[in-house]
Amino acid sequence: MNYSFEQIKLYLTELLEKFCEPELSIWLNGHEYVIILYKEYCEFIRCGSDSKGLNFNSLDELYSSEVFDGIILKNTWNKIGKIECADFDYLNLPTEIINM
Repeated sequence: MNYSFEQIKLYLTELLEKFCEPELSIWLNGHEYVIILYKEYCEFIRCGSDSKGLNFNSLDELYSSEVFDGIILKNTWNKIGKIECADFDYLNLPTEIINM
Protein backbone atom coordinates (compact mmCIF):
# COMPACT_ATOMS: atom_id res chain seq x y z
CA MET A 1 0.00 0.00 0.00
CA ASN A 2 1.21 3.47 -0.82
CA TYR A 3 0.86 6.07 1.96
CA SER A 4 1.18 9.74 1.10
CA PHE A 5 2.77 12.21 3.47
CA GLU A 6 -0.67 13.73 4.06
CA GLN A 7 -2.05 10.33 5.19
CA ILE A 8 0.90 9.71 7.50
CA LYS A 9 0.58 13.24 8.89
CA LEU A 10 -3.11 12.62 9.60
CA TYR A 11 -2.35 9.35 11.41
CA LEU A 12 0.46 10.86 13.48
CA THR A 13 -1.70 13.84 14.43
CA GLU A 14 -4.57 11.57 15.45
CA LEU A 15 -2.20 9.49 17.58
CA LEU A 16 -0.85 12.62 19.27
CA GLU A 17 -4.33 13.92 20.03
CA LYS A 18 -5.75 10.63 21.33
CA PHE A 19 -3.03 8.26 22.50
CA CYS A 20 0.65 9.16 22.58
CA GLU A 21 3.64 11.01 21.12
CA PRO A 22 4.11 8.83 18.03
CA GLU A 23 7.47 7.68 16.69
CA LEU A 24 7.69 6.89 13.00
CA SER A 25 10.79 5.16 11.58
CA ILE A 26 11.61 5.50 7.90
CA TRP A 27 14.33 3.83 5.84
CA LEU A 28 15.75 5.88 3.02
CA ASN A 29 19.02 5.51 1.11
CA GLY A 30 20.23 2.78 3.45
CA HIS A 31 19.72 4.83 6.63
CA GLU A 32 17.09 4.78 9.35
CA TYR A 33 15.49 8.04 10.44
CA VAL A 34 12.90 8.65 13.15
CA ILE A 35 10.21 11.31 13.29
CA ILE A 36 8.75 12.02 16.73
CA LEU A 37 5.70 14.24 16.97
CA TYR A 38 5.19 16.33 20.12
CA LYS A 39 2.44 18.88 20.80
CA GLU A 40 4.81 21.85 20.40
CA TYR A 41 7.18 20.56 17.68
CA CYS A 42 8.46 17.51 15.85
CA GLU A 43 11.92 15.98 15.81
CA PHE A 44 13.78 14.30 12.96
CA ILE A 45 16.59 11.97 14.04
CA ARG A 46 19.23 10.19 11.99
CA CYS A 47 19.86 6.85 13.71
CA GLY A 48 23.23 5.21 14.04
CA SER A 49 26.55 5.82 15.71
CA ASP A 50 26.40 9.50 14.77
CA SER A 51 22.79 10.01 15.85
CA LYS A 52 21.69 13.60 15.49
CA GLY A 53 18.34 15.32 15.80
CA LEU A 54 16.71 18.37 14.27
CA ASN A 55 13.62 20.13 15.60
CA PHE A 56 10.87 21.63 13.45
CA ASN A 57 7.77 23.64 14.34
CA SER A 58 5.51 21.27 12.41
CA LEU A 59 5.44 18.19 10.21
CA ASP A 60 4.85 20.46 7.21
CA GLU A 61 8.02 22.42 7.98
CA LEU A 62 9.96 19.16 8.31
CA TYR A 63 8.52 17.86 5.04
CA SER A 64 9.74 20.91 3.12
CA SER A 65 13.13 21.39 4.82
CA GLU A 66 16.51 19.93 3.98
CA VAL A 67 17.55 17.50 6.69
CA PHE A 68 20.47 15.11 6.98
CA ASP A 69 22.25 13.72 3.94
CA GLY A 70 20.69 16.39 1.70
CA ILE A 71 17.23 14.83 2.08
CA ILE A 72 14.10 16.89 1.52
CA LEU A 73 11.20 14.58 2.27
CA LYS A 74 8.94 16.41 -0.16
CA ASN A 75 11.32 15.36 -2.97
CA THR A 76 12.16 11.86 -1.72
CA TRP A 77 8.96 10.58 -0.10
CA ASN A 78 8.33 8.10 -2.93
CA LYS A 79 11.84 6.62 -2.43
CA ILE A 80 11.24 5.52 1.17
CA GLY A 81 11.79 1.76 1.37
CA LYS A 82 10.02 1.05 4.65
CA ILE A 83 8.02 2.79 7.36
CA GLU A 84 7.46 1.45 10.87
CA CYS A 85 5.28 2.86 13.61
CA ALA A 86 4.33 0.58 16.50
CA ASP A 87 1.77 3.19 17.55
CA PHE A 88 -0.26 2.51 14.39
CA ASP A 89 -1.72 -0.42 16.38
CA TYR A 90 -3.92 2.12 18.17
CA LEU A 91 -5.48 3.01 14.80
CA ASN A 92 -5.75 -0.60 13.57
CA LEU A 93 -3.20 0.07 10.84
CA PRO A 94 -0.24 -2.08 9.83
CA THR A 95 2.78 -1.23 11.97
CA GLU A 96 5.20 -1.91 9.10
CA ILE A 97 4.83 -0.71 5.53
CA ILE A 98 7.43 -1.98 3.02
CA ASN A 99 8.25 -0.57 -0.41
CA MET A 100 5.97 2.40 -0.25
